[in-house]
Amino acid sequence: MDLVNGISLYSMRCAEVRKRLKETMGITEEKKVTQTQTMNATSDLKAKDVLDFMANQSLTIKAEVQKTIKTTYNIPAADTDTYSRIANSMKNFENTYDAGMATLDADFANLNLPSDIKSKIVLKSINTLA
Repeated sequence: MDLVNGISLYSMRCAEVRKRLKETMGITEEKKVTQTQTMNATSDLKAKDVLDFMANQSLTIKAEVQKTIKTTYNIPAADTDTYSRIANSMKNFENTYDAGMATLDADFANLNLPSDIKSKIVLKSINTLA
């Protein structure tokens, strides 16, 4: 038999014929209605009983930790020479950056570039100098 959307035409016709037979013979289907009753928990339970039940339902495997984790680290503080060296390095970088921006603005005054692009150009030139 031919299939329409995966359904046999014979089975479609058979269902239609059954429906017509029921209508002509006056047969009505009895529909069963099932009612479900929900019971509200009205009984009072002791908290200990509830906790004991929950404890029995949980896993009974106790985790044993053998390794201790060190949470604080002794990081040596940098001495004043290191701080001053870093501060001088940053001052030199900032001075070089400011000089590069000033040079770019002076040499290419008519070039309308956004400041972020100018900054990228100057940073690229500083990286090639280093």
